[in-house]
Amino acid sequence: GLASAILLARRWSGVYSRIIKRNRVPFVDFETAFPKAPPQPQTVAGAFTYAKQQKLERLLEATPQKTFRGRVIPRLSTWRVKHGGRNDVGRICTRHRGGGTRQRLRFVDFKRGRKDVPATVLRIEYSPDRTSHVALVQYEDGVLSYILAPLTLRPGDTVVASETANVVPGNCLPLRSIPAGSIIHNIEL
Repeated sequence: GLASAILLARRWSGVYSRIIKRNRVPFVDFETAFPKAPPQPQTVAGAFTYAKQQKLERLLEATPQKTFRGRVIPRLSTWRVKHGGRNDVGRICTRHRGGGTRQRLRFVDFKRGRKDVPATVLRIEYSPDRTSHVALVQYEDGVLSYILAPLTLRPGDTVVASETANVVPGNCLPLRSIPAGSIIHNIEL
């Protein structure tokens, strides 16, 4: 009765964490439990246009985006469940399907909930379930995470999710902070 109604109501509102309200992380330093220092204002106010992206790609032609040739981190991935043309009973419904190499699906952090914490790109990896590559990033406090990798992201770059971050590939900003005419990717509404 009442317990199931409370669980059902909480299931959708605080699915990620109790401290996150409506996908907005409080700007609190988790080590000291005090509010963080006021963020620095944006230094780049102009839009990141297609012309700027082409210039950046020409500068990076000498260092192409190479994918990592090692194993994926097990805690940040899971095996893909294959159905191979079978239905829920296990009978073949579509012929000539099945087999293939086992794939690991990467858990991509679309929320980018660690606000105002810079992260360093460790490597660029292939992701078998999407057309873009993913980047393994390590935050300053040591947390590892996968994000979608833009074309101009390279290992060693620093990315940040903040309301006052610069408009460069890899950074995460709310739509109100992005200038009109900028190239965007990985949008969440």
